[in-house]
Amino acid sequence: MKRILMYLVFLAFQVQGQIQILEAYVAEGIDRNKDFLSHQMLHHAFLEKEMQFSRLSDLQLSAGFAPSPIETRLGAQKMQFSAVQRFPWFGTLDAKLNLFEAENEVHNKVLQMMGGVLQHKIEKAWYKLYEIRLNKIILKDRIELIEMMESLTKEHMKTKSNIGMVDLLTIQFQKEEWENSLLDLLDAEKVQQYAFNTLLSKEIHTEVITVDSLVDLMGFDPILNRELYAVNKQKLKVEVAKESMELFKKTTKPTWTIGFRYFMIDEIAMDIPDNGKDAYMFNIGLNIPFQIKQNKHTLMEATHKWHTEAINLEHIQDEYNLLLAKVDLEIKKQVRNFHSNSRLKEKIKQTTSLLLQEYKHGNNSYNELLKSMGLLLDLERKEIAAIVQQHIQLSYYQSLFELRKNKD
Repeated sequence: MKRILMYLVFLAFQVQGQIQILEAYVAEGIDRNKDFLSHQMLHHAFLEKEMQFSRLSDLQLSAGFAPSPIETRLGAQKMQFSAVQRFPWFGTLDAKLNLFEAENEVHNKVLQMMGGVLQHKIEKAWYKLYEIRLNKIILKDRIELIEMMESLTKEHMKTKSNIGMVDLLTIQFQKEEWENSLLDLLDAEKVQQYAFNTLLSKEIHTEVITVDSLVDLMGFDPILNRELYAVNKQKLKVEVAKESMELFKKTTKPTWTIGFRYFMIDEIAMDIPDNGKDAYMFNIGLNIPFQIKQNKHTLMEATHKWHTEAINLEHIQDEYNLLLAKVDLEIKKQVRNFHSNSRLKEKIKQTTSLLLQEYKHGNNSYNELLKSMGLLLDLERKEIAAIVQQHIQLSYYQSLFELRKNKD
């Protein structure tokens, strides 16, 4: 168990992007998340089975008292004591321990998978909050810009005959639409902050720290020298099914019984050798199972389950090959979208700046400027969404793989 916890602590510091505050949140989440902690406790409970699997059955002790003495050749028998111990067939205890160890490996793998999934959930929630806050920043900038445009329009209405109330109302309508969008983002920010704090098992109103600048794209190379959690877990489940089948084979064998019995004899007035001397005896028994037909079908059931797990392993490998290919393409798509939107954004930003300068001097229509501002806002949102989705998809991709293990 200690090895697993150390592994998960190491996992917490493998956060893609190496954003320090996000690293701290991942480590905190692994340490505090109640769902994850409850599964750790379940694993502790499972570990207690080891001693249960490796022990013999209870020693059976009994005592008997005869109110009416039983006459024997040595005298009257009033009391007797006995002890019986059952022993399983040779190798059965080892088979139980092997099954426990195989199941323990599955539990370890599930716990490690949960650590990877939790890390991805925390990173995803953080990036969603980060995206909302960046959208707030750019939307506030657009609102400030359109407020300046509104002021210019009011000035132009005094001096330009071609600018009227319709133009001002159109600009104000667009400003109100963006202000409403900003209010929606404020609500979405609260909800996302609540969701993030819930993952960390913290009070939902706790302030969550993000960064204000656009993070860089992450470098991406397909992972070739690491194994998938799900595939390795299924391999272990195949081994569990095999050990379960081997254990059942042992349980269909005979069981041994060793017993000891002690008789207490009262001395009587008879001229018999050993008169009144206590007696004892040992016995060895063999419990032979006769449910051959039922045992045969039970063994076939265990064998079928073993083959089922083996087939599931092939199915999971095929599914994850497809999944990895899709995630690979999605990551590359988001990189492509980011670069495309960035190039277009720079062009539209220059166009918007020129149109704004001309509008200050009353040389162009507000429609062109509003259209350019709206297009710039859309491209900035897409640029943010592309980089956030690239980080989220890469986080998910990495969560599917086991970390490299130190050979030392």
